[in-house]
Amino acid sequence: MQQRTLYPTTAKLESGTLCAQAIEQSAHARRVGALISIPTMTTVISDGGVPFLVRLVANRVRQEITQRLDQAPRTQEKTVNPFLPYDPDLFVADLSPTHLCLLNKFNVVDEHLLLVTRHFEAQTSWLTLADFDALWRCLHEFDGLAFYNSGSTAGASQPHKHLQYVALPLSKDVFVGPIAALLAGASFVDGIGTLGPLPFAHALVCCDPTLLTLSAVEAALWSRQQYQHLCRHLAIQADAYNLLATRHWLMLVPRTQERTNGISVNALGFAGSLLVRNQAELDYVRQVGPLTILKQVARPITDGAQRPLCDHPITNHPITNHPITNKENPMPYFYNPAERTPKELFPGALSRTFWGEKVLFSYLDLAPGSFVPPHSHPHEQAGIVLEGELEFTIGNETRIVKSGEIFIIPGDVVHSVKVGDQPARALDVFSPVREEYKW
Repeated sequence: MQQRTLYPTTAKLESGTLCAQAIEQSAHARRVGALISIPTMTTVISDGGVPFLVRLVANRVRQEITQRLDQAPRTQEKTVNPFLPYDPDLFVADLSPTHLCLLNKFNVVDEHLLLVTRHFEAQTSWLTLADFDALWRCLHEFDGLAFYNSGSTAGASQPHKHLQYVALPLSKDVFVGPIAALLAGASFVDGIGTLGPLPFAHALVCCDPTLLTLSAVEAALWSRQQYQHLCRHLAIQADAYNLLATRHWLMLVPRTQERTNGISVNALGFAGSLLVRNQAELDYVRQVGPLTILKQVARPITDGAQRPLCDHPITNHPITNHPITNKENPMPYFYNPAERTPKELFPGALSRTFWGEKVLFSYLDLAPGSFVPPHSHPHEQAGIVLEGELEFTIGNETRIVKSGEIFIIPGDVVHSVKVGDQPARALDVFSPVREEYKW
C-alpha cells in the first residue's frame, strides 16, 4: 500500500469540473487505501411494475459490513467525528464558503459524494439555504440524486450534518427509480404531489426546468421554500425524515424506524436502491416486495391522506421552533439580538428575526463581497443600514445606501443587494409577517 499523503485541500470548484475531480480523487484514495469500496452483486426486483435495484454484499466482506450496519443506529452517540478533521485523501473540492465535498469512505456507488458543513451542525437540524446552495452547485455540475438522512431513524450514520450526492442513473440495470417511473401519474393539490402506488406518507414538488439556468443561490431559494412547505404539509419532525432531490423533483418521506427485518433503509431505498447483507435478507425482499420494505420503515398514510391532522394547537413551529403568537402564548416584549442564534439567508448573509402578529424584523450581518440575488415577495419591506454601505437595485434603480439611510421596497418589486469590501449590518422590516423567516 502506498504511503498516505496530505492531498491538496484547496481545490476551489470550477464550473464543469466536479465529476472529473471526483473520479481523479477516487482513484487516488483507492491507491492509498483511504477509500474502501464495498463489492456487491446486483439484482433487479420489480414491485407494482416499478424496478428496484437490490445490492447483495459480497461474501468476503459480509461480516465486516454486518457489524458496521448493526452499529449504525448508535453512531449518533459517538464522539469521533470523521469530518472534523476530515481525511484529506477523501477531499474533492470546496463547494462554497459553508460546505466542502468529500468522498464517502465506504462506498457502494462509484464517486459517492458527501456535502459536509465546514463547522459542526447536527444531522438532525433543519436544512438551510446554504445546504440547498451546496446541493444545487452539484446539480449544476452533472445529473444526479441528492439526498439527506435526517437522524439515525432516517438512516444517518454520522451526527455531523452532511448531504449526499450520486450520479444518475444509479445503475445501468435500472434507468429510472420508483419516483421517476410514477411521476407521470402523480396527483397534485396546491402544487404538492403524491404518487398513488406508494403505500406510505410522502410529498413532492416538481422543479421548473428554468432552475438550471439560475445561479445555485437562486435555485436554493426556491428549493428551501418548497422544502419548508413540504415539512409543514407532512408535519415533519426534524430527526426522522428523508429528503431526495433531482433536477426535476424534490420529495420528503417521514420515517418511523431505521430498519425492518434487519434491512437498513436510508434515502436511497426510496430512490429505488436497497442494500442487503445476506441471502436471507434478499429472499425476504423478494417475498414481500421492495414497496413493503419501504412501507414498514416510513410513516403510514393516515385515513387516506398524506398529512395527519393535528387535534391540538401547535405552540411551536415545526421548523422554526419559535412560539406562535396568540393570546394564550404571548411573545416576549424585549429581545437582545446577540442572544438569538443567526440563520444564513444567503451565503454570507446572517439573519436574526423577531416578529409580532403583523410585522417581522430581520437583523442582518452581511459579509464582504456577499450578494443577495434578484428576487421579489408580496410583503412590503423597509429597512435601515446600521453599519457600512450596501448597493441596492430596486426595480430599475441602483443606489448606494450608507449607514443611517433608509430604503423602502413595495411588494412584488424585484430587488437585489451587493455588499462591498467591508462588512455591513442592516435592519429589515417586513409586513405582513414572512412566515418562512420565523426562526
